[in-house]
Amino acid sequence: MAQYSINYPCGHTLTEQLYGKIDERYRTIAYRESNGLCGECFAAKKVEMRAEENKAAAEESHTLGLVQLEGSEKQVAWATTIRKKSLDEISEQFTEAMMLQFPAPERAKFEACVAWLHSQNQSRFWIDNRERGAQGLLKLAAIKTGALAA
Repeated sequence: MAQYSINYPCGHTLTEQLYGKIDERYRTIAYRESNGLCGECFAAKKVEMRAEENKAAAEESHTLGLVQLEGSEKQVAWATTIRKKSLDEISEQFTEAMMLQFPAPERAKFEACVAWLHSQNQSRFWIDNRERGAQGLLKLAAIKTGALAA
């Protein structure tokens, strides 16, 4: 265990304690000096990427005419991104061509479920159900709309 000075490509120089065999330490230093970002720059880049993603999701939601989400500013930003990803996943899995193969009553139930999801305006709903995936969200919507018996 020893401390090494690492010159990151972002311009910061940090003294870090590295563990392991000597050759592993030097390999780590070489990697960080050529490819890595220091912790501060990495965190700043991550925040910037999230902000861009949230902005794009908000613009798309506005374009699609989706309801405005309610909650704190951070919740709305996060939930808007989650909602966009969830609805995109549903669109990818259930294409228009695929839906034409189903009988009209089944298509109507599916459209009712999608409409119910579009009407969800609470940020909390999208945040709490972010791990469900397309099928899980559709099943929840089917139960809530009565398209599927609980």
